[in-house]
Amino acid sequence: MDYFKWDDGAQEWLSVAPRISHVPAGSPNKTRIRFSLTDGDRFDQDGTANGRIVDPGGPVTIATQIPVLPGWAIMLLAVLLGLMGLGYRSSLWPRRQS
Repeated sequence: MDYFKWDDGAQEWLSVAPRISHVPAGSPNKTRIRFSLTDGDRFDQDGTANGRIVDPGGPVTIATQIPVLPGWAIMLLAVLLGLMGLGYRSSLWPRRQS
């Protein structure tokens, strides 16, 4: 879990949460994210110290890598699906008796 904000200068999303902690055992599956924003500073979207912080950002969970089948396994699946398709097709059109 992290907190990202849009940085206009760099034109990218940046992590702004220096402290991320899991809430004690009494509250399972909860995460506390702490950070501070200063009015008119880099992460205040309007860039002016006017008593209002414009905050385009939010908590995110970084996804782990999605597992991918190796090439040989994809080919094997393609062959098996092809054979199944041929079997299905032959069941629709039975062979003629001579």
